[in-house]
Amino acid sequence: MRCPVCGSERLGPLGELRAREDVFFSLMLTYAAPKFFSRTPRFAVGYGRACLDCGALTAFMNDEEREKLAEAADRLELPKYLD
Repeated sequence: MRCPVCGSERLGPLGELRAREDVFFSLMLTYAAPKFFSRTPRFAVGYGRACLDCGALTAFMNDEEREKLAEAADRLELPKYLD
């Protein structure tokens, strides 16, 4: 695996993404709600690897969240503010 920013192969080990030690935090990947009154699709991204050369962080999902994303992928749209 290579760093998506600088291309280095020097990546640190997989670690858990947390805001602070005393606060529960989960980074979420979100998409636009498919219908007016439906819930916004959200997928937790709880792990990451840091590049040891440039410091870029690459985030990862667990298998359960990745499978949920794969099942919903064809129906997902960007949030309106990113169009």
